[in-house]
Amino acid sequence: AVWFTTSQGLEGPVYGAADQWNGVGVFFDSFDNDGKKNNPAIIVVGNNGKLVYDHQNDGTTQALGTCLRDFRNKPYPIRAKITYYKKTLTVMINNGFTPNKDDFEFCTKVDNMIIPTEGFFGISAATGGLADDHDVLSFLLFRLTEPGQQLVTTSFIVCVCVCVCVCVCACACACACACVRAESPLSSALKDFVLSFQLKPPAESEIPKEEKDKYQEEFQNFQQELDKKKEEFQKEHPDVQGEPSQ
Repeated sequence: AVWFTTSQGLEGPVYGAADQWNGVGVFFDSFDNDGKKNNPAIIVVGNNGKLVYDHQNDGTTQALGTCLRDFRNKPYPIRAKITYYKKTLTVMINNGFTPNKDDFEFCTKVDNMIIPTEGFFGISAATGGLADDHDVLSFLLFRLTEPGQQLVTTSFIVCVCVCVCVCVCACACACACACVRAESPLSSALKDFVLSFQLKPPAESEIPKEEKDKYQEEFQNFQQELDKKKEEFQKEHPDVQGEPSQ
């Protein structure tokens, strides 16, 4: 899920983030909860802080815009270009079948949409009983302006949170979040940002040693918890040979 909200995101039940947010979410939903064969889908949902997300219907009862797109396990990065211009939110998708990063196709458009003038960009991810992998290759922000318009310098914060869950009868998850504040020219009413996905780990040279040590410690704790769950399962089910399947 990609977010633009008035407050910094917290962990919760909506694609890993808190419900009843104030702003807009663009959801990449790969699981067909309602059994209507309308997934994988990309869904745009706005919220004023009072709406409770409709999980059972995959958010279709609340969607302002949606399109069916299979965005998992493609040979090239999947890219989403989400543009907000003159109260119109447009979602364009690169389907991941071509190395041409500028080859976008139309997904959906929401007219007369009012979003907060200030807020937080963010990314979240979550899985249910089955484990999945979510990787973010890049998150890019661009400014749109009309010819001759003067820009105003403002500050913004970008937060990225990635969670990996492994389920063996019970689920164990490890999450990492990072937020940065930056100052950049921005027209208060015009925003555009591009998000790219790719199943590719970052190069070790790009990870500071302190963060690498922190992630290594989190992984070791996660691995110990997983081994403990396996041992408990084997004790409770001595007749089962090997590791239980996911």
